Amino acid sequence: MWRNVVEKTYKHKLVYLVAKEEGELKGVLPLFLMKSFIFGKKLVSVPFALYGYVCADNETVENALAIKLICYNNKIQSMQLTYTELLANFRKGLRNGNWRKLRRLEKALFQASIWYSRRQGAIINELVVDKLSVLVAKLKVTKGARVFKRGYEKAAVLLSKGENVFVRAPSFKAWLKDPDYVFWLGAGGLRIGS
Repeated sequence: MWRNVVEKTYKHKLVYLVAKEEGELKGVLPLFLMKSFIFGKKLVSVPFALYGYVCADNETVENALAIKLICYNNKIQSMQLTYTELLANFRKGLRNGNWRKLRRLEKALFQASIWYSRRQGAIINELVVDKLSVLVAKLKVTKGARVFKRGYEKAAVLLSKGENVFVRAPSFKAWLKDPDYVFWLGAGGLRIGS
């Protein structure tokens, strides 16, 4: 009955954590996924009630379900972006020049998210968080990482096309696996023709 009241009134989704042993039910923890602009997403046993928690056969099962709840809440909390995180990544992107490399719509989404998170708290919408996470990764990329990526691509080409070279110079194959050499390749150390 309380479940129906909470689901219909507050639109919180009901989730059950269940513990089974050899197919037999050993414990259950009823949870509601609460979404709030201020507090983000959280799994709560029985919101707005004084009682309610784990129903289990023994203390071991009860502890296991409680630990699982903590893990889920930590995972849910990591699926949000705060104003300070967004602002720090925006500033980093400005400093390293990656902000200029974003498309206009990407910049608009990022700036709107900064504004929204400043006014309303964290961004908790999973779709928006996923898109912003991609943009944050683009903003964080350093010149060294770009050089290393270019070197890695050149090393992959050399490994795939250089069968004859490895016969004459077998140590060259080991060089292509050395991070310092791969970085040198990325910095323009060896020209590879198409």
